[in-house]
Amino acid sequence: MNSAKLPLFNKVDDVKIKCSCTSIFPYTILLITSLAILLWVILLPKSPIITVKEALVDRYTLTGHNHLNAAFNFVLRVHNPNTKLSLYYDHLEFKAYHGGQVVAYDGVEPFQQPNESLSLLNFRGVAIDMPLFESPGEVDLILEMKGRLWFKVGTLTLYRYKFKIMCFPVVVHLDRIGGLETSSCYIMLE
Repeated sequence: MNSAKLPLFNKVDDVKIKCSCTSIFPYTILLITSLAILLWVILLPKSPIITVKEALVDRYTLTGHNHLNAAFNFVLRVHNPNTKLSLYYDHLEFKAYHGGQVVAYDGVEPFQQPNESLSLLNFRGVAIDMPLFESPGEVDLILEMKGRLWFKVGTLTLYRYKFKIMCFPVVVHLDRIGGLETSSCYIMLE
């Protein structure tokens, strides 16, 4: 009888298994990172473009000590420049400031904006006993909009941001002839 002892395990095969497992992990991470960068480059998300289209003051009264009671109506034009991404806005709140104080506040229902589309947002607020610091025929305001912005492809949510939009100076003339002086809006994503 040949009494050759059989080995309990094969060291060469065990080393090959360890080596293949440790080399697969870095390649998997590299592949996932490459796909994420490729997806980002293909979709190339762009921030929305916001402008103040209309600003009106209704039902205003000026008191003797240069204070204003008024109802403000603003229309913001929101343009989605993305060709492949839709935008979803949530938890929107508008504020109008004059002299560092909030003079009007409003909230807007969440909405989705398709790619390459234009939306108009209405913001209404009432100011009571607001001191005027400039000439009685106009009001200088700063508009602020805060909320959450989601970039979406179909039902897949790709990026979520908190955002803050500031539009200033928004000069509103109390007479309808004066209208609105153009103002710039800046968006900050967090």
